[in-house]
Amino acid sequence: GEAWPEAYGPILAGSAGGRRHSSPPPIDFHPPTKPKSEMTHEDMRQHVVQTLLDTEMKYVGSLRTLVRDYFSQLKRNNHIDPALVEEIFFQVPVINLCHKRFNQQLRERADKWHSRSVLGDIFLQSFSKGILSHAYTAYINHFMQMKDALRTATAQRPAFAKFLEQVSRESEDKLTLSDLLIMPVQRIPRYVLIIKDLLKHCPYDHPDHGPLLQALDAMCALAEKMNRSEEQSSSLELLREIELCFNGVVPGLVAPHRQLVRKDRVSEVVGSQTKERLLILMNDVLLCATVRRRTGSRKGPISHAALMSSSDANMRYKLMWRAMVKDISVIQTQEEVDLDQQAKQEIGLLEKDLIALSEISVKCESLVSPHQELYQSINSMIKAINDGIQDRKGMRELATLTLTVESKNSRVQALQHILVFQSSEEKGLWIQDYKLTKEKLDEPIDGRDSWHRADSETGSVAESSMLMSVNPTPRYLYNIPMMKTRSGMQITCACPSVAPGHLTPAAVAA
Repeated sequence: GEAWPEAYGPILAGSAGGRRHSSPPPIDFHPPTKPKSEMTHEDMRQHVVQTLLDTEMKYVGSLRTLVRDYFSQLKRNNHIDPALVEEIFFQVPVINLCHKRFNQQLRERADKWHSRSVLGDIFLQSFSKGILSHAYTAYINHFMQMKDALRTATAQRPAFAKFLEQVSRESEDKLTLSDLLIMPVQRIPRYVLIIKDLLKHCPYDHPDHGPLLQALDAMCALAEKMNRSEEQSSSLELLREIELCFNGVVPGLVAPHRQLVRKDRVSEVVGSQTKERLLILMNDVLLCATVRRRTGSRKGPISHAALMSSSDANMRYKLMWRAMVKDISVIQTQEEVDLDQQAKQEIGLLEKDLIALSEISVKCESLVSPHQELYQSINSMIKAINDGIQDRKGMRELATLTLTVESKNSRVQALQHILVFQSSEEKGLWIQDYKLTKEKLDEPIDGRDSWHRADSETGSVAESSMLMSVNPTPRYLYNIPMMKTRSGMQITCACPSVAPGHLTPAAVAA
């Protein structure tokens, strides 16, 4: 019922059948066919603008398909509840409206194109603030619910599933509804790349250079905002799936500030027995649970892959204990540290032997004389060394970890949990992630935890999220184990993130 500016034009106009209208022909700059090395900045700039016009035309066509062939038709044919239609196509009509106007402005500018033409102002006007920026952010925030609604409706309503299949089959590009719904998520990063390409071929004294820099700043800010919203939505969805595995007996598990760090299959020493457990480390809490299949699912042992899966509807968790990360300490005796160091040294020496034998094996292949026995002996030695490495990595003593959980009540003695990992390597990786998680809890950002948790007194998450948008920090993703393969080898890491409002010509050029 909200009134839209007249400039946006009609959106749902079309025949009763909802079939396609012919689109106006794209603007053709007639890019020169001369070699790239001979092209001027203006030649290259025209190529980039042509790419923008072509891709925008295609994107607007996809949005039009979503609105006319899916949204409008479903509102009329009652295949599913109208409220579910609104859920699946949340913000799509708004995004379609705005991009129709954006595309029109681009074409009008291209119709009168000359070497001093400006495009940055159109991006700024459309994306820096207002309806479109809000619509994209809301779309990302709602994307997981949208996917759930589509999946549920498709499974429960055969007529709806048949309708989707028919529309996809009759469309020109044969894209499914899911293919079309993911396009708004992918579009903003594409604009960032296009604006960067325009800046590469836009001299500092060009009238479009300043507007393009401002547009890039605004677009990067929107992309970063969308990325954070998408990550939070994905994180919450993952937590919901874990909560379902617990049958809802872990209250408060799903929270905006909470993130899953890792899951590990371990054994816990309980008295004289060893029990199989699933260890779930989150950014503020550690859960230990047993795992079994739900009633009615297939029988048999649970594979490691199934247990480590991000979600499995057939799994059922039973919570054994939980502890806040800040209350946990890793206990390692000097004897354990010495044994660990000794094993690492032995593994390192065995790996050197393995490399040497591998080189000898390659040289054996060039021998002319019979060398079958030598070749077999080398392979036997390689197998024995590999077995020795795995034996040391799998030593129970090296894979055992003792956790101490402090109690808030000073009169209650701290609890200890003895865990045995699949290997010493997995144990080492878990300790690394645990330490990093605890450090993040202890490192404040403007007085707040670096995980931007809710304030303990007010419960406010919004203010903390706002702080993060003003002071964005690099986000930890995951560890990548690396093994040194030759002397002098170096591994370099880089972070491509650029903070909004801090763009430089060097950063743009990169």
